[in-house]
Amino acid sequence: MKNKTRLLCYSLLSSLTLLLVGCADAGQDQVVKSDAIITLQGNASTASAGGTITEYQWRQIAGTDLNIQDQNESNISFTAPSVEIETMLLFRLTTIEKGGDPDLFVSHDIVQIIVQPNEGKDTTAPDITLSGKQTITLYLGDMYIEYGAKAKDNVEGSLDVNITGTVDTDTVGSYVVTYTATDSSGNTKRIERTVIVREQEDSAQDNNSTFEKGLYGTISLTKEWTIPQDAIFLDIRADWERIESRPKGAIGGPKYEYGNPDFVANVRQLLEDHSNKQLILICHSASRSSRAAALLSNDGMSNVWQIEGGMVKWKDIKPDEVLTGPL
Repeated sequence: MKNKTRLLCYSLLSSLTLLLVGCADAGQDQVVKSDAIITLQGNASTASAGGTITEYQWRQIAGTDLNIQDQNESNISFTAPSVEIETMLLFRLTTIEKGGDPDLFVSHDIVQIIVQPNEGKDTTAPDITLSGKQTITLYLGDMYIEYGAKAKDNVEGSLDVNITGTVDTDTVGSYVVTYTATDSSGNTKRIERTVIVREQEDSAQDNNSTFEKGLYGTISLTKEWTIPQDAIFLDIRADWERIESRPKGAIGGPKYEYGNPDFVANVRQLLEDHSNKQLILICHSASRSSRAAALLSNDGMSNVWQIEGGMVKWKDIKPDEVLTGPL
């Protein structure tokens, strides 16, 4: 910061006696960055002996024109302009005093402000990564689970994510959930997740061990229930759901996700590879598994079962047989 040389204001009387009179003081010159808050201080100004400063007047006399409020205060504050090259601003302070000797005295001082560009100013919005799919299909009565999202900024690291929007799984429709993250520089990123709620399809159930075409069985889960040795226990949910929680002993993967266009063919190949063993399906709440079981049975597969209540009930009844984390 540059120092200023101040000149004391004197009045030379006829007797050649020097008498100190009032002097405006606009403060030290400053060097600031773009968009910084600048404060000009005139409260160090002095009045003549016996006099009182009755008025302060700040005026900009050079540089980018600024809209400054309260220019008649001793101290004023405002925001520096955004600049791409170093820019000089000049301000003049005028003080008016009364009651001294002389009775009316006006003094001036000038202060210089150098505004520098912000090198490397952050203009990059945060990245937002959804947990789970960007489009989710549910059926009437399913439970919508909000898995959220994570935001990371190139300067500040992890940021909070604001989530807005609601999903009504009791009403057919398409719903949008919005995820927003903003860094301290004001850079904002938004992404959306679409949740589609559809009507459920009819499915026939039977409690026998093998079934005719179009029928399947439902297992009422108990704490003592174990996976039969000759059974294939298949989790038909997406991998992101299985990472959150999955039943011990179940297999799964994108090939066996209900909704995969090749779901039926992939499951048929799985059964053939394992000599057509009993097939037990599980999903989140049994909505998908019941439809999948009916679909597979309609395709001619027999001995197909689904877990009543799905993973929701599994976690409640068999909490010690719940796995989480990487697959």
